[in-house]
Amino acid sequence: MKIEYIHEPTDLQCGQAVLAMVLGIPVGQVSAELDNERETTLKEMRSYFESHGVKMSAGRQQAQTKANLPPLALLSLETPRCWHWSLYADGTFYDPEHGVLDDFPECNRKYFWGLFNTIHSDDDWCTPGMREAPFYHEGMTPQEYDEENKYLSEHFTDLQNGTYVPLYKQNKD
Repeated sequence: MKIEYIHEPTDLQCGQAVLAMVLGIPVGQVSAELDNERETTLKEMRSYFESHGVKMSAGRQQAQTKANLPPLALLSLETPRCWHWSLYADGTFYDPEHGVLDDFPECNRKYFWGLFNTIHSDDDWCTPGMREAPFYHEGMTPQEYDEENKYLSEHFTDLQNGTYVPLYKQNKD
């Protein structure tokens, strides 16, 4: 799964950043839909993932090394400062605070839940949440999606104001 790294907008939005990275949507959209710009709970994380077609494993499991992790995992880490949400995907850690890493950021205890895409279609690269993006259209490629998603992130205020026009509609003649 291709992950585009997102740094947490504030010290309290690691959960929103992880949700946005997995679902390929702007972190501002996640915060708005959750109606939460502060810490997220496990219940909020599970509910949001599942409402967007990503299933979480039932119980948390402890990890000692990255060899213990499934291909895609939500991480709950006890860092020196606080409990913190992070993401692991295909051998790489995407930490909303510390960046893209080869191993866990500094932490004492490490827990994880496996994440699984529940969509089975020709567009397996795309979750249901990604299909809800205002620029999504049938047949678009992952590269087009990434370009549109970046453009939306830069013009999220336009979406809120009702003036947003996706790139593919701007390019139609």
